[in-house]
Amino acid sequence: MRRRRGRARERGAAVIEFALTLPLLVPLMLFMIEYGHYFWVTLNAVEAAKMGLAAAVTQNNTTPATSCADTTNVPIVTLAGQAAAVLYFTTNTPSLVSVATPTVTCVSGTINGATVTNPSWQIIVKMDFRPLIGFRLRWLHASTTLSGGITYSTPALIRTL
Repeated sequence: MRRRRGRARERGAAVIEFALTLPLLVPLMLFMIEYGHYFWVTLNAVEAAKMGLAAAVTQNNTTPATSCADTTNVPIVTLAGQAAAVLYFTTNTPSLVSVATPTVTCVSGTINGATVTNPSWQIIVKMDFRPLIGFRLRWLHASTTLSGGITYSTPALIRTL
């Protein structure tokens, strides 16, 4: 009989333990979902930057710009890179097209401490991170910057600087 009394006392223990841990587990689960969404958005920004940079390099091989002051070919190359980045979002993640802003610029001189003799191309894809659930922490910024240098001594070498 004593065993039955012991089990009767423990009968509601699981419910009480669940009620005590639930307020800790639910925010943890929601944060994990939000961080996964943040990681997915950031990954897509990096991939769009790679696609835009590759398109800029390819277009620059077709219509080479002699310097960043070249007003004829530089706009053609920058538009090709921006169009490729937007096309990546349109094809793969249409929900991110409205929050992505790709910018391709011609860079000469020094990029991150490396001297570039020929014109180089830099693409910046800025993303406005909109939370799924509502968590918005200061460090959750889904923006990425990808720089690439073109070296004409070898065939279209892309370096991430």
